[in-house]
Amino acid sequence: MTGLPDRELPPIAGAAPPEPGGPPSRGAGDPAGAAPGDRAGAVEGDWAGAAAGGGAARVAEQAVLDRLPSGLYIGGKWRPATANATLPVEDPSTGEPLIEVADATPRDALAALAAASDAQASWAATAPRERGEILRRAHELLLARVEDLALVMTLEMGKALGESRAEISYAAEFLRWFSEEAVR
Repeated sequence: MTGLPDRELPPIAGAAPPEPGGPPSRGAGDPAGAAPGDRAGAVEGDWAGAAAGGGAARVAEQAVLDRLPSGLYIGGKWRPATANATLPVEDPSTGEPLIEVADATPRDALAALAAASDAQASWAATAPRERGEILRRAHELLLARVEDLALVMTLEMGKALGESRAEISYAAEFLRWFSEEAVR
């Protein structure tokens, strides 16, 4: 695996084994057997009713979307994009906007780069064990929010909920891996 030590990451439950010489598996699709792109069962409730604009599923979806930050996280603070520009994130099944998010500009990217550069010396001075603990906590937080994050990914991309869960769990494993590598 490029960029990682020679040791392999442990398999993710439900994931297919990696192909020899290929990238690691990103996991199986929906364990219930839903086809890719099938959002049925994405949340508790009647999906057909949700698709028609009502139902418990749509209410649950909106509650998750309402909790999402919509700005840019730069220098430890949430802020709007330059000139308050936003762009819609659309539901691929309907084309309807799910949420408006900050539309970053090159100026915003330079501000993020400057903030990262400013923080680098402090991060480098942090003891390896503490850096590992920070990464481990990020791993735990990601897994604690897997259901909300998977729902957002499913709404935004149209993939099956099981596939979204697997992808988030896969990403979290990199944080866990590097949390352990920080002390080696």
